[in-house]
This record gives sequence, C-alpha cells and structure tokens, in this order.
Amino acid sequence: MKVKGGVKNVNKETGKATSKKPMSKENAKKQKVAIAISEKDSDKMKEHSKHHTSKHMKIMREEMKKGKSFKQAHDKAMKEEPGKKKK
Repeated sequence: MKVKGGVKNVNKETGKATSKKPMSKENAKKQKVAIAISEKDSDKMKEHSKHHTSKHMKIMREEMKKGKSFKQAHDKAMKEEPGKKKK
C-alpha cells in the first residue's frame, strides 16, 4: 500500500497502514493511545503490589499506559488511594 511520504506496512487483519517504528510517548499522549508497560516497570509493579492495594495498583497501571513514569504514576495513585495492604 503506497501512502503519501513512502511505503508503509499493512496490517493483514484490518488492512490499514501501519508505521514501522513504535509510537513515541509524546505521540501516544497526543493520540491517547495506550503504551505497553516495559518489562522493567512490570517487575517493579509486581514487587510494589505486595505493599499496596489493588485499587492503588490499578490507578498506577492506567497512568503508566498513558505514558507516565513509575514515580509519576505512584504519586498520583498515592493522592487518590493512599491505602497500604495490612499485614
């Protein structure tokens, strides 16, 4: 499929053109597209979940998918859901 500016890959399922490069965080924020959480952050989240409630973790996941860093997501989650798991 030829597209203005060059040839693009075509998704076999949808038939739509796709770019070869992954989307940058800035572009994802503009287009409100979810960003995959990196393996490193995923490992951090697993360890972090031992100390925080599921609601806190859900808020963090949503923020990180929007492109926020682990710390930024944690800070927002602490404002909304400061609860820690009881031992």
